[in-house]
Amino acid sequence: MKTLIISLGAMFLGVMIGSAQNLMTNHVVTHSDTIFCGKIDVRTFKTKCTLEDGKTITVSNKDIVRYSKDGRLFVKMPVYRNNRKTGRFSMMELVKCKNGVMVFKDEYYNGAKESLDAHFYYYKDGQCLNIQSNPDVDNIMAYLEKFSPDEESKNDDKMARQ
Repeated sequence: MKTLIISLGAMFLGVMIGSAQNLMTNHVVTHSDTIFCGKIDVRTFKTKCTLEDGKTITVSNKDIVRYSKDGRLFVKMPVYRNNRKTGRFSMMELVKCKNGVMVFKDEYYNGAKESLDAHFYYYKDGQCLNIQSNPDVDNIMAYLEKFSPDEESKNDDKMARQ
């Protein structure tokens, strides 16, 4: 009987969490406007937003600054190759933010390998700190740990707040 109650409780909790994810807001931010959408369809040159009332708005991808789709945030960021800006921009997914460092993922098709590759960009205060190609999760987390505040700076922060 206890097992049945626990199983039903876990199932109910799972349904509630799954429903909560559907409540996340899809939105598109352009240079001049923010559009809240019920559904977003991102294509090669244009993004189609279907509003809650059924209206459809089409926005050119070159005008989009950032967008959120299904709880994932994408931001237009500069593309680097060989530690230099290329002058191009790409919509990169924000995958992690820790200790003031934001990690963005840029996926692209590698024709030589006939597969997807990814570059991970590490930003702090608007500056690109590092770029890694196809790193393991352990490598990403190890790099982020370099920026963890030490005990001395934590104590300084506590003293400043008092």
